Amino acid sequence: MSCCIAATTSIQTTPIQPQPPALVGGGDVPIAASPALAEAITQLGVAVEQLQAVVNAMQGAGSITGGGEAPPATVQGTSLPKGPISLPDPSPDPSPPPAPESKPEPAPAPPPPPPPPTNGNPGKQKLISPVDGAKITSKWGDVAAIRNSIPHTGQDFAVPAGTPIKAAAGGKVVESAFHEINGHYVIVDHGDGLSTFYGHQSERIAKVGDEVKQGDVIGKVGSTGLSTGPHLHFGVLEGDPANRKDIDPVPFLNGSREV
Repeated sequence: MSCCIAATTSIQTTPIQPQPPALVGGGDVPIAASPALAEAITQLGVAVEQLQAVVNAMQGAGSITGGGEAPPATVQGTSLPKGPISLPDPSPDPSPPPAPESKPEPAPAPPPPPPPPTNGNPGKQKLISPVDGAKITSKWGDVAAIRNSIPHTGQDFAVPAGTPIKAAAGGKVVESAFHEINGHYVIVDHGDGLSTFYGHQSERIAKVGDEVKQGDVIGKVGSTGLSTGPHLHFGVLEGDPANRKDIDPVPFLNGSREV
C-alpha cells in the first residue's frame, strides 16, 4: 500500500473527552449514551493510537519521504519483492514422469544346428570283408540252376556255420527279418542311398534301429532260406527303401568305390 504522508507530517492525537449527552428537541434534560456507542468510541481511539505508532516508527527509520513510496518490507534482513508473489501451483502434474530409458537386451545367440545324421557312418568308407577266411563260391552275375538261371545278385562267401558276420561299414540297421529265399537277413543303411545286405544267417544279432560301426558283429553264418550249404550272401543295394536295386559289390569290396 502506497503512503503519501509527508516526512514533516504527524498525526496529533488528543484524548477524546466525554461530551455531555446531546439534548433532544432543545430541552435541558440529557439523554444517557448507549453502552454500544461508548464501546465503539473506545475501539476507534485504540485504532488511532496504533496507526500513530506505525507512522512514528516509519518516520524514525527514515523510510517515508515526501510523496515517496514505502520501501519493500524486509524479513530478517531480506527484502521482499514488490508486487504480487507467484506461488507454485499446488495441483499435481497430470503427466506421469518419463519412464527410464531401457536398453534393449541383446538377442540370444541362435542354437547351433544339429549335426547331420550319420546312421553310424562318419563319412565315406571303404568296405571290409564281412567274414574272415571265406572262399568265394558265387560271384555277381553268375547263373545257376538253383536260381532258375537268374543272374546272381551278390557274392557268396562259403565259411563254416556260426562264423561271425561283420558290418562291412558303419550304418543303421533298417531291416532284420526272415525271407523264404534269403533266410534270416539284415540290411544296414550307410546313407547316400547305399545299403549292404547279409543273407542266409543262422542267427540275427543286430536289430532294427541299431547303430553299428564297421566291424561290429551283426549275425552268424548259416544256411537258412534257399541254400545248398553254410555261406553268406553279401550284396550292395542302391536307392531308397521302396526302390532298392542290387548293384555289383566287387567295386566296393576292392576299394574302388566307397559308401
